[in-house]
Amino acid sequence: MIIALVGVGASWIGVLNKRHAAARGRMGKSARVVALNMEDKRTLTAHEEAINDGRLAGGVGEKAFNDVTDLKNEDFIFLY
Repeated sequence: MIIALVGVGASWIGVLNKRHAAARGRMGKSARVVALNMEDKRTLTAHEEAINDGRLAGGVGEKAFNDVTDLKNEDFIFLY
């Protein structure tokens, strides 16, 4: 039973991330965002070039400190 619930939860997180990516794309933002908040310095350096070129979005999003829920903030990424 618990394995099924974990599978459903992971699937739902994937759906939410795809919805947020589509919303970012409609707004003209990069649809692909990489969460770098838990990465080490070597990984951050590797992603820095892609972020500077505009291929990836990184850093703090426009709505990072606004009072909106995670479901309404298209810059939010659900991690699993």
